[in-house]
Amino acid sequence: MIKGLVTANGCFDGLKPWHMFLLGFCRAQGPLLVVGINTDDYIRKHKRPYMRPQEKRAQDLMDLGFIQSVEIFPEDDPSAFIRRHSPEIHCIGEEYRDKAPELKVCRELDIKVVYVPRVGKWSSSILE
Repeated sequence: MIKGLVTANGCFDGLKPWHMFLLGFCRAQGPLLVVGINTDDYIRKHKRPYMRPQEKRAQDLMDLGFIQSVEIFPEDDPSAFIRRHSPEIHCIGEEYRDKAPELKVCRELDIKVVYVPRVGKWSSSILE
């Protein structure tokens, strides 16, 4: 486990107000933030046909200036991403409280899970 390391993951297809709140909340949990993003193939398969290319999504996140690293992870489930980084804290949006597939690996590795509160009616699907 890396002391002070915080991880979060998602598609981050175009940075919306909710993404900015979530990322700021995650960064406030510790001095080092690493973000995992889903591949273009994952988004096409599970979300929608159009998306900003994964390299551009990764660069958008790095351009914020407070994220140490972005990893484009090929797995559908972020558990391997979390295992590779072994953070002290992993952040999950509270709407995924009992449904996040990575909860099992967080428990197994004794990683503290922090739930990011949902604020307002921000949603990537309604803020196109």
